Amino acid sequence: MVFKKIREHKEYIQDAASWFQAKWDIPQEEYLKSMNESLLKETSIPQW
Repeated sequence: MVFKKIREHKEYIQDAASWFQAKWDIPQEEYLKSMNESLLKETSIPQW
């Protein structure tokens, strides 16, 4: 299994948010918001 960091592969944000939404039934928009916010921070947490 290969893990890819969203920070290093921004083109996967939409696909990743869709996958998480399907697994945990939390609105996709919440995942997108969290992932996009994590790209703006220089800290390592949270990291997608």
